[in-house]
Amino acid sequence: MARLSRHRKAAKLLIESSVGLPKGDALADKLREYHQRGVDIQEHGSGHSEAELIDLFKVSKDQLYKTQAFARYYNADELEALCADRDADGNPLRWAHVRELLVYRDDRKARLKLQKRAVRGCWTVDELREQIQRDRRDQLRVTGRRAGPRFKFSSIPELIRKSEEIERQLASLLATVGSDDEPRRRIDDLLAKATDADRDALRGVARKLTAIEEHADRVRQAVAAATRKRRKAATSK
Repeated sequence: MARLSRHRKAAKLLIESSVGLPKGDALADKLREYHQRGVDIQEHGSGHSEAELIDLFKVSKDQLYKTQAFARYYNADELEALCADRDADGNPLRWAHVRELLVYRDDRKARLKLQKRAVRGCWTVDELREQIQRDRRDQLRVTGRRAGPRFKFSSIPELIRKSEEIERQLASLLATVGSDDEPRRRIDDLLAKATDADRDALRGVARKLTAIEEHADRVRQAVAAATRKRRKAATSK
């Protein structure tokens, strides 16, 4: 807890030091604050539940996962490049822009390319979101599926980390603080404003989630079989 208190004091000093700065520098410091929050949450994640982390850091469930993703996918150099890259008015991208860019996760090249386009074009958040949607629809038309790196692991801790990462991403997909019906209402709202192409893409999402469930079942079976084999071998000794 003492270590967490030091992190909070550092964040407070960062906020206070931003007062009176030019707008662009203040926005850059805000990005650094979100990134540091993600780092702090990751450091404490293994020892606390989701609810405890939300209470400790005074964040929403959505921000809990988004700040962690920011810290995970932007290293220190990439963070500083993000803060240093300014538009014609001297401003970097805002946190709302970064939240949209996080959909690229491990696709660093595509993320940085779109990030630079957004800065040069002084895009709003809506313009950035629309461009991401267009790019992804174009990719689906060309490849027939979403391209991306395969998860690889060579140790049990690495497998655990990857599994926890996937779980967090799925949990944050429709993160809400309301009732269990809220995710369905959000999907209904999205469909009401969606194009035919969007609806087709959403059906594709449903198929991918079903595939994830099937893959997870195979992993469970493999783990159970390996566990039984080890226990049997230990018993026979």
